[in-house]
Amino acid sequence: KKEENNELVLYLHLADGRGWLFDRKPGVGVLCVRHEAPVIVHIYDVPRHKAGQKINGFFRAIGLGAFHAGVEIFGKEWSFGCQERDANGCGVFSCAPRGCEAHRYREEVPMGHTDLSEEEVLRIVQLMRADWLSQDYD
Repeated sequence: KKEENNELVLYLHLADGRGWLFDRKPGVGVLCVRHEAPVIVHIYDVPRHKAGQKINGFFRAIGLGAFHAGVEIFGKEWSFGCQERDANGCGVFSCAPRGCEAHRYREEVPMGHTDLSEEEVLRIVQLMRADWLSQDYD
């Protein structure tokens, strides 16, 4: 996907979430910067009902509350919880970004970008799956 603006900046989105930023600087020429995959933390309210969300909002203002979080990278959101559907007892699971059905979505927190490839991220997740078991979730 290609995006341009009227300031002669071109951004090419690659399928893996990375991209390249091309910027023409007067007297310098075209500058090129590699753009890495964005990392976003999605925050959910643990209580799904409205009253629980209001209470969570109040407590959040003073640094407290009951929240769930997932990390989005390369188009998937990764999280940890008590997963009954995993035969190996793993608590690490993925869903669509902002799509954790057990909780109510609240907000996102951009964390920057990673220079890891999608394959490297998946290897790290696989390593974590062995140590992060659903029986350890509390």
